[in-house]
Amino acid sequence: MGAESVTGSELDASVGTAKKTAAVFFWATWEGTCKAYMPTYEDVANSNCNLAFYKFDVDSDQSTTLKYGVRSVPTVQLFKGGQMINQLVGAPTRVKLDALVANA
Repeated sequence: MGAESVTGSELDASVGTAKKTAAVFFWATWEGTCKAYMPTYEDVANSNCNLAFYKFDVDSDQSTTLKYGVRSVPTVQLFKGGQMINQLVGAPTRVKLDALVANA
């Protein structure tokens, strides 16, 4: 199924109402590390049905980017019940991303 692209308002609604723990990949289309990391994130999203996976382009809505405290991309944040419970900044290895998801 992969990660769903969301807008700022969709992100607020998705993270706040998700019955599952939600993972959000904050990225930028112009940033090389983000582009290189996207297939890893998508692969993890495709192999994990226990979480909801989203991706948000930080340049699409800067107020949402600030609201979520994203200062660097790529960033992956995990949310449960609308609250951030963990995050990885940068492009972690597949092993670290799998561990983050497994511990969610």
